Amino acid sequence: MNRPLLWKFFLIIAAGSVALFWLVSLLTLRTEQAMSLIADEHQETLLAYGETAEALYEAGDTRALENWLADLQAREDTWAADQLQYRDLCAESRLKHASAIQSANIADLEEL
Repeated sequence: MNRPLLWKFFLIIAAGSVALFWLVSLLTLRTEQAMSLIADEHQETLLAYGETAEALYEAGDTRALENWLADLQAREDTWAADQLQYRDLCAESRLKHASAIQSANIADLEEL
């Protein structure tokens, strides 16, 4: 603490770095929205879907989230998944991969 000028310099650098990242994030978001080929009304619909799903997810109401997703899929004739479904799909994929490796290892051992 005997070098106040150095600490002020570090503080300015830290604050400037945070401000720079915030500005880049803000500009990126605005640029993505401005350059999107999706019409504004449809962007608003997608954002509303995201807010609804996020609210259900943060509330921990997985049953309501699954019902809402099923309704959305039927209404919009599309595919949608929440993070829990994605996690389950990844876990299932890892189990299949591990099972295939184990089967290959057993086959290699049987050959010996």
